[in-house]
Amino acid sequence: MTTFLLASYSWRMDGKPYDPSGNAGRVAIQPGVGTLIFANPLERDEGFYQCNATNIMGTAISIKSYMRVACKYSVANLVRNEWPDVDGGQMH
Repeated sequence: MTTFLLASYSWRMDGKPYDPSGNAGRVAIQPGVGTLIFANPLERDEGFYQCNATNIMGTAISIKSYMRVACKYSVANLVRNEWPDVDGGQMH
């Protein structure tokens, strides 16, 4: 018989406790799984993240993973052909 022990999940960012609730709904922890989900990542979200999963048997700590925000332009601007000026001239 397999027994599943319910876990609670918490996150650390750059070595400090991270609470996604203060991010206006942009960031959430997936209930029951612990996955950290970014709906609209910002430059300030870049950093090292580490997950702690705790149950009655103890705490498991993930490896640190670095998240980099790679896209700094909104899709709405790109759809309207408002491309960023990256080389001194307008991209077409």
